[in-house]
Amino acid sequence: MLFTTIPSAGRTNVLLLLSIVLMAVIAGFLLFPAAASAQDGTEQIPLWRNLVANGSFEQGLVLWKPSRSNLSVRIVTQDGSDAPPPDGMQMLRVQKNDNQNFSIRQTIPGPMHSDETYTLSAWVRTENLTGTGARLQVINDRWAWEGKVALPTGTTGWQRISVSITPPRSPYYQVMLFLPAASRGTVWLDAVQIEAGTQPTGYKETISPAVDMAANLERLLLQLQERRNVVDRMDAALALQAHNLLNSQEQAAQKALTAVQAVISAPDTSTAYTLWETLQAQEISRQTADLSRAIWAGNLVISQHSPWDNAWPLNPQLTADTIDTLHFQAYAGEQIYSSLTLTNMAESTAYLRVMWDQLPAYRPSAQRSLLMQSLTSIGTDLLLDPLRQFEPVPLQEIITVREVAPIPATTDGTLVGDALPLLNQAQVFSVPAGESRELHLHFDTSRLQPGTYAFNLSFAPTTGEPGYHVGVELEILPLRLAAVDDDQSPKHSPWGLIYANPKAATAPTAYLTDAIEHGINVFMLSPSIVLPELNADGSFRKPIDWQESDRRFEAIKQVYAGGKPLWVGYYSIATIFQTHAAKAGVTYPSAAFDLAFSTWIREWIEHLLALGLDYSDFAFELRDEPNEPEEQDLLVHTARLVRAVDPQVRLLVTVNFADLSQLERIKPYTDIWVILDNMLSRPNVAEFLHNTGDEVWLYQCSRRGKTLSPQGYYRIQGWLGYKHALQGWGIYTWLSTNEDPWVLSPEGNNYSMVYTSPAGPIASRRGEAWRRGNDDYKVLRLFALMLNRAETLGVPAADIAAVRETVNQAVEQALAQVDYAVTYEISSEQLGVFDAAINLVRRQTIEVLQLCLQAVLNP
Repeated sequence: MLFTTIPSAGRTNVLLLLSIVLMAVIAGFLLFPAAASAQDGTEQIPLWRNLVANGSFEQGLVLWKPSRSNLSVRIVTQDGSDAPPPDGMQMLRVQKNDNQNFSIRQTIPGPMHSDETYTLSAWVRTENLTGTGARLQVINDRWAWEGKVALPTGTTGWQRISVSITPPRSPYYQVMLFLPAASRGTVWLDAVQIEAGTQPTGYKETISPAVDMAANLERLLLQLQERRNVVDRMDAALALQAHNLLNSQEQAAQKALTAVQAVISAPDTSTAYTLWETLQAQEISRQTADLSRAIWAGNLVISQHSPWDNAWPLNPQLTADTIDTLHFQAYAGEQIYSSLTLTNMAESTAYLRVMWDQLPAYRPSAQRSLLMQSLTSIGTDLLLDPLRQFEPVPLQEIITVREVAPIPATTDGTLVGDALPLLNQAQVFSVPAGESRELHLHFDTSRLQPGTYAFNLSFAPTTGEPGYHVGVELEILPLRLAAVDDDQSPKHSPWGLIYANPKAATAPTAYLTDAIEHGINVFMLSPSIVLPELNADGSFRKPIDWQESDRRFEAIKQVYAGGKPLWVGYYSIATIFQTHAAKAGVTYPSAAFDLAFSTWIREWIEHLLALGLDYSDFAFELRDEPNEPEEQDLLVHTARLVRAVDPQVRLLVTVNFADLSQLERIKPYTDIWVILDNMLSRPNVAEFLHNTGDEVWLYQCSRRGKTLSPQGYYRIQGWLGYKHALQGWGIYTWLSTNEDPWVLSPEGNNYSMVYTSPAGPIASRRGEAWRRGNDDYKVLRLFALMLNRAETLGVPAADIAAVRETVNQAVEQALAQVDYAVTYEISSEQLGVFDAAINLVRRQTIEVLQLCLQAVLNP
């Protein structure tokens, strides 16, 4: 947890005045050395030096209160008629020409020591002071006693006046300049001082450290009480945590205040010194300073938050622990996520400017020298090049800061923190009083070389008060995450149009780029734009118009930039063609239908091949989720037609049923099985699919996606892909055509994985969790590749088996935290389980790398 100072709108003027008086305390309370014992013959330094604060008026009239305002009371500097003040640059001038009493006074907190002598002194100057003159005096709380000294009448230059006083015991005193009703003239006053002893010493702008500390502690207690008013308006769960935090701070402040008050109320100076020395030995000044900083700066509390917790309202953990640095470990190319919650315990909205260093500090990887010696033997395909010259990467290319926006998720009004819009252009983030907000942090490591990168995130109040910093330390390990990107890489499908989606019409390329950056490598070829015009006998009335299809194909190809995606003719192209043909009088089943469909498929295949694709680059989905007998009949019938046209063409089918007889029926006509997630838990289905030897993908399409665990439902796909050796997985859908992702549809649909804007997509927590799951898969695959390399290099089999077992157990334990019976839910206590497991996998992978290095260096 971190603290920073945010001004409170309700803070009183008294607190403002005290803050000025107590500046010395905040800088370090103990202004004087401990008193020497009077018995050793040395002069004893008074515990109190000057009990008057702002006695030379350098802070204007701060802490001085005039009895009335219809008088010429001014703080002046040297001018044509005012001689230089004896101390500092300013002095007080009072000009009185009426028949009323006038006084200007300051309250001195805490009792002086009774039966001890103090000296009141000041520098004064007068001009035409007549009548009963004026006096400087100290009074007790009921003005039952006073110690006073008269100012010289007439016109005089600067002179010092003083008087010894022995005040009775009183809860407080006041020092005042008093001009009776009969007096007339002008008075200048400067360097007012009250000090222990019988003689005045040189003026010191200081106050008692014990009295000062007591006033500071009282101020802190008052601030904590004011803060409770804000806490009482918080959400119940958060308020309970906040009150516990305040209770601990309040107890510490009250304990310190009681101890310091014992010093102030001691019966004599000797006892006061003894008590004060005891407190100093117990480091009371340091402890109080720490408490002062924590409370004074504690209007804003920052705590680390799981980036996958979408609960709203937020329920951060408010403790006294301080977050100094966020530590991350990653391979180059990994996407790393973190979150911070900011809870505002002040009485006004906090506005913070989020900033970071321009360039991070860099320290090379510890494995660098070993890798330089053994690079060729271990293999450059898995390792980052340690010989590459370091190039600094600006932090704006590494870090992305987003604020979390609540979105309606259910018809009962439930909100989830799912939308992740980029922080605004000014980088200003606001947190309302008594509430919490979340910043979602994303670190892209794709341009980083092995080593440790350190930098600060800064949060500066726009009010100009001191901000605070969260350190970030990002260690890049010397292995390439991209080592697993090959022809065997999993297919990631959105099961819907992206580039041509009507919701993306304002910025189609931006939506497409975003999907590709998140790992999507399967794109949909819409049958609706390549349907032929038919005659009733099944012949084509005119050639197919490929123009729109080719335009979309080329646009996606350009953005994909050299990659090798998979193109799928979808959804249920047989059903779409059946409906289209019926409008031309071509019914199913019939010879005319078979002729038309076969001709259509042949021309479509020939066109794709002419575009430069080969048979591994595309597939057709004839029927989506063929649950009903007539749907399976259509699938089998049209699949036979496709096989007859071109047996090399691959067919894809999405299935959400577990009837083995039905699966057996469509088996001859399926090359890619895309199964609903819950089928993985059925051993008979899993065994059947494994025995087919075909590709098996996973898909998920819950309509209430926003309410599901981003980690348990979306991130888990990569883990299931690794565990079950799947060739692909995906979600329905990256961007739905049938809903506005910002609002809740009457049907409760929450399919879209991004949010719309005129400039392009806005990220969701679910989409980032899905992307993180894809990286998790690569981390696990990289571990497996490293094990294979270790075997090749002759690392002992027992060592390999040990680390393999450790990782397998971590994967199983992580997956065991997910409740498959409740749509992949994961408890809030287990939100970090996947991150912890991945961190373990990285450590084990580096351990295998070290074993490889040893095998190479010591064959």
